[in-house]
Amino acid sequence: MDPMRNQNNDALVISATLANFLVKKVLVDSGSSTDIIFYDAYVQLGIDNAQLRKVNTPLTSFSGEMIEPLGEVMLPLSLGSLPKRSTKMVKFLVVKAPSAYNIILGRSSLNLFRAIASTFRMKLKFPTSVGVGEAVGDELMARVCYVNTLKRSRKELDGKAPNAKGKRVMIGIDYEVRDTP
Repeated sequence: MDPMRNQNNDALVISATLANFLVKKVLVDSGSSTDIIFYDAYVQLGIDNAQLRKVNTPLTSFSGEMIEPLGEVMLPLSLGSLPKRSTKMVKFLVVKAPSAYNIILGRSSLNLFRAIASTFRMKLKFPTSVGVGEAVGDELMARVCYVNTLKRSRKELDGKAPNAKGKRVMIGIDYEVRDTP
């Protein structure tokens, strides 16, 4: 292990396959009680809104702010690379809020995959039928997301942030069809 690695205490940010699309900027957050897909990522995946089921439970942020999810949706989520890949149906809350991330994987999906997250090793490990699979963290992307979050927070503190209601917020989903060479 490189002794200089991870001296910045980066968050674990991975890529995962969701509904046959490679999605980057996936935050692994064992402090989150639920799995979240942000609305812009949801729209870019082209998923029919008819799959969205209404939920009546608001989310509470760390600061106590209440956010109403647009609904929930079950989607296939794959972690790891073949042959050590695991796919499960995950219930995501769809949230329309600005975020540096496309998805937040919380405790429910971590438990579903029986996954162990290590920010020190920058890996998410989970059992598969052929051994232990892993999703490797992207340290550069973690830092980019962190800096973008700090910039937005600073603007909000300075009173310079535009009102996000009705505005499209670019969250930078990168996707490609899984079975494309």
